[in-house]
Amino acid sequence: AEFMAANLTVHKDDIKEVSKLMDECKALGLSVLEPDVNESELSFTVNSKGDIRFGLGGIKGVGEGAAEAIINEREKNGKYTGIFDFFKALVNSISAHENYEFMTPSEAADLELSPATMHAPWPISCSGEEKDTNEWLGNELQQEAFNQLFKLEPLYQKSDNPEAKLSWLRLQAADHFNFMSSKWFGHRFVKRNFEVYSSPYQAFINYMNVLNDVKIQLSSTK
Repeated sequence: AEFMAANLTVHKDDIKEVSKLMDECKALGLSVLEPDVNESELSFTVNSKGDIRFGLGGIKGVGEGAAEAIINEREKNGKYTGIFDFFKALVNSISAHENYEFMTPSEAADLELSPATMHAPWPISCSGEEKDTNEWLGNELQQEAFNQLFKLEPLYQKSDNPEAKLSWLRLQAADHFNFMSSKWFGHRFVKRNFEVYSSPYQAFINYMNVLNDVKIQLSSTK
């Protein structure tokens, strides 16, 4: 195990070689455990059970400085108790360096002048081959639900029911319309990120029922 851990460390910056070595570990009956901020070192190591622990230095995008900071904090104050404890330590570590400062996205954008203006005459998305709104407004069910939702905007503006207004805003979430997508429905070999309804039509029916309830709540006074 120590020999394989050393090999993985030597090739930690070559993801293809790391994958090959991990397959070799599997063939040898050796377990390569995922990275753990409470156990991983900078390099690949072997723990007390004889398992190889993935090194923080082998994670793509994580520099040695960041990995060492995580390890040093753990050695100084003990193991991290959870995600909040981890990020608290991370913020404290970063703020201790004069070369770093925290700022909002808008503040960061103001630091540099834009080299050019991007012309976007239509909506752009990171999802699907089309990179547009096809995933959410590509069929009649989605379009009907979208149109009926925004027909309630005048009621939203006049309503004094905060719970109903919040529900109307939540119904704008993209996931609701993605559930109604029929783009991948016929391709059962495609694994979507999540499946909630048995069909796009079932998602549409449920959405419209909820929307009707929200309409009634918006129409009534609090």
